[in-house]
Formats: sequence, C-alpha cells, structure tokens
Amino acid sequence: SKLFRIQPEQVACDLHPNYYSTRWAYEFNKQIKVTQVQHHHAHIAACMADNELENRKIIGLAYDGTGYGSDGAIWGGEVLVADYVGFKRSFHLEYLPLAGGDVAIRKPWRIAIAYAHALGLDISDLPFIEDLEQRSIRIVRLQVDKEVNTVATSSMGRLFDAVAALVGIRSEVTYEAQAAIELEELPRIHTRGAESYPYRILGQTILLRDILESVIQSIKNDEAPGLVGARFHLTIVKLSMDVACRIREQIGLNEVALSGGVWQNKLLSELTIAGLIANGFQVFVHHQTPPNDGGIALGQAVIANHVKR
Repeated sequence: SKLFRIQPEQVACDLHPNYYSTRWAYEFNKQIKVTQVQHHHAHIAACMADNELENRKIIGLAYDGTGYGSDGAIWGGEVLVADYVGFKRSFHLEYLPLAGGDVAIRKPWRIAIAYAHALGLDISDLPFIEDLEQRSIRIVRLQVDKEVNTVATSSMGRLFDAVAALVGIRSEVTYEAQAAIELEELPRIHTRGAESYPYRILGQTILLRDILESVIQSIKNDEAPGLVGARFHLTIVKLSMDVACRIREQIGLNEVALSGGVWQNKLLSELTIAGLIANGFQVFVHHQTPPNDGGIALGQAVIANHVKR
C-alpha cells in the first residue's frame, strides 16, 4: 500500500487462523472489512476470473494438497458448486488421517502407512516396507489409533503421495509434490487400454478403500509401477467425470472449472479435459494465472469484491 500509494477499502484472506496473512488482515486496520475466503472456493473463483466468466454457478473440481476447510479439517479433494459469492461442497474424498502433519508431507511413506492402517489394509509384504524401520511404522500406526498428532484430510495431493509410496516410487521428498510428479512420469505409455480401479461414492463422500486395496493388489501381482500409476490416474479421471455428471443430472450445470495444484499434472489434466468434453461439458482451465496457490489471491479478491456488493 505504501509502494502504490493506495488505501484498501477491504482485505481478503484465507480461513486458516494461523496464516500470517490472516493475522495481518485483522491487524492491518481495525476499521477495514475483512473477508475470509475458503481456500478451494478461491481456487475455483480464480479459474473463473481467469476465463472472464460472469458471476454464475459452475462445477469446480478443486484438487490440491492442503487447504483449510470450513469444518477445520484439511481439504484438497473437493467437488464444489460455486460462484463468486459462495459455494456448496457437493462431493469430497474420504477423510483419512495425516499422521505427523507437515512431517508426513515430506515423508509420503507415513501417508501410505497411515491410510492403509486406517482402512484396515495389509501392506506388510509390499517392497517399500523393507526399507523402513519397524519402530517408525509402529509409531505411525499408534498415532492413527490414538489420534495423536494427526489431522483429518480429504487431500487429493496426499492421495497421490500415498500411491507413489505404495508403488515404491518415492518414500521421501526433497521438494513439493515430488512424489506425485514422479508418479505422473511413468504411466503415460500404459494408459491406452489400461483399466481403472473400482471406487464407491457414499452420499457426498468418495470412498478410498477400494482404490487403495486395488493398488495394493496390483503391486502384489507384480504389475509394472507405470501400469499401476496409469490405472490410478484413469481412476481419478473416471470419478471426476462421474461426479460432474451426477451434479449435471441434479441441477443442470454443464460448465466445469479445474483448479488446484494437482491439475499441474499434465497427464491427469489432458485425460480429464478430454473425458469431460466427450461427455458434453464445457471445461475451463487456467491461462494467465497458475492453478496452484499462485492464483489464490485473485480468487480471494474477486470473491471479496462480490461479497461486498
């Protein structure tokens, strides 16, 4: 505000109470209105604004790693019906425990262990387990059982991390989304003719047990990591089209916006866009702003501007 000599009329920020930007928003000027915006709502609004859309309801597939949910959980696998004023959470990935919080993000093996344990899946004979300390495995499982230092998450990014670890592609990362990126690299040559894994939707919840159980069985059957990755990608594509079709049947919406860092996965984006278009949807993606959190501020600003009205 000093550099550009402006005096804001209002401030928009994230819902997360511990973000520096959220605390700053409330401390900046006690007289200025603060509008807190849910992370994934901001993602979809940013994509809409990037495409210069008028204010109207649209189906939003908001897939990313971490975003503070309105219920206090960590969201990230969200199917929204949203406009510039508000949103409805139509579907979401099943909540599973993120054991260790940020530590788990750096060590995807922890996510794989926690998810499998929470769902009652046996992974004791998977190859990636051999390189882990038994004590560390027991600690993660105990964290899940006792709900100690765990947070519930519906994150699509963390699901990709878990599959990458299960397959043996990456158990620890040195930069953001490394496991998911490496999981993306292998499957392309296997996608043609590959079959997706089964999944179930119960109410608003996309259940993950069938998907992960099938991934584990594929590994036990000695399927190539690239094929397992291809089948997993095709599963996410299929369920994305499924939920979009369900919403269209319910309320007639035919426009879909893709936003969130997971959509930087080129393989997933290409297959999903092609599938949605083939099913008669109009698809909007980012062009001038990135789909990851680099575009969040745009969505926050647009939402705050419309809420002000």
